[in-house]
Amino acid sequence: MKREKELAKLREITENTIEDVVGKMWIVGKSFPDIAQSLILSEAEVKDALLRYQHRFERGDRT
Repeated sequence: MKREKELAKLREITENTIEDVVGKMWIVGKSFPDIAQSLILSEAEVKDALLRYQHRFERGDRT
């Protein structure tokens, strides 16, 4: 159970980090294909991460 909680927390941290990187790359003008190639993600994953980043930013939850 403890290991599952630790893995869930690591997953959340990883997702937040990806969202932050995608959001910042988008802000500086990178395209979805450029971001995807840089991070070894699909364009769909990049778009999803950007949407989550924007949603967090709008809520004021930037951590």
